[in-house]
Amino acid sequence: MYANTGYLNQVDIDMEDLNKPLIVESCGVYRLIHMPSMVTIRPCGRQDYQLLYVAAGRAFFTFNEKEQEVTAGNMVLYRPGVPQQYSYYLKDSPEIYWIHFTGSEAETVLASHGFSDGLSCLRTGTDAEYQQLFLKIIWELQIQRPCFEDLLPLLFRHLLLIVKRHQIEAV
Repeated sequence: MYANTGYLNQVDIDMEDLNKPLIVESCGVYRLIHMPSMVTIRPCGRQDYQLLYVAAGRAFFTFNEKEQEVTAGNMVLYRPGVPQQYSYYLKDSPEIYWIHFTGSEAETVLASHGFSDGLSCLRTGTDAEYQQLFLKIIWELQIQRPCFEDLLPLLFRHLLLIVKRHQIEAV
């Protein structure tokens, strides 16, 4: 498996932090190269939000106990406390980007960019700019240059604005 990941605290911490409007905790990309599959099961979900972008191939996500195939050009959102179960298979050539975030304005930011309450999957189309922004966020988390903690929410908002633009232009 190819993995390129970055973490705010150098480890994967599942936390809710409402002290700031928006905090990016971690971000990454996975590609299966030799592993036949990758399965994630979190029966109680996480305390933070997770947004996944299927950039290539397909993946399988379970929502309300029903498995759903999600193809390239879709984003999946898991809100805090929502059970998570998803899998990727080598035969499907998946390339999945993901980001974990929290903050006092997280839900408001999501709603203003097309992720309405209750929505778990959003057709966003494929756009190289999505991947570039995810990679930029990963890089900032890995290198942690001065002001990176202030830059991360801006990059994430940029990503969400590109998603919103795609939604508006697709109409």
